[in-house]
Amino acid sequence: MKQKNKLRAITESYPDVHHVLQKTFRQDVGRPPVDDASPDLLATIEEIAAIGGAGDDRRKTESIRTCLTLDDLRETLKTKAYYIKRTTLYYRLLPRRALSVDGKKHVRTVNVRLQKPQNYLHKKHEDGYFAAIAIRFAKDFSFIVW
Repeated sequence: MKQKNKLRAITESYPDVHHVLQKTFRQDVGRPPVDDASPDLLATIEEIAAIGGAGDDRRKTESIRTCLTLDDLRETLKTKAYYIKRTTLYYRLLPRRALSVDGKKHVRTVNVRLQKPQNYLHKKHEDGYFAAIAIRFAKDFSFIVW
């Protein structure tokens, strides 16, 4: 409390110092939000997602479904000199369920929703059929020999 009163007295007597001291000694408790340091972060996330994304399936909302994973989006932000944690980035996107405990942590969001992970895009290896036949042949051969 003493320090707070001293700072208030200094800022009242020297108005020029007020701006410098305000940056050094914050009145709020905890870490400052990422949005204060980089106010254009949300616009950058939306821009990155719009490049490879798609609109909402039902066309009822303005949200964008991104084709990127969270890690890909984070790496792209790193190339644009935004170094933020994975969780911080996740909380800037639209939640899957807004009324869940985790969904209520998404306060400052962009109209970008991560796509659910799906494995139908995985390509089958060209030698997969040959390998399956070779294994089946080896099993049949071992059954005959024994």
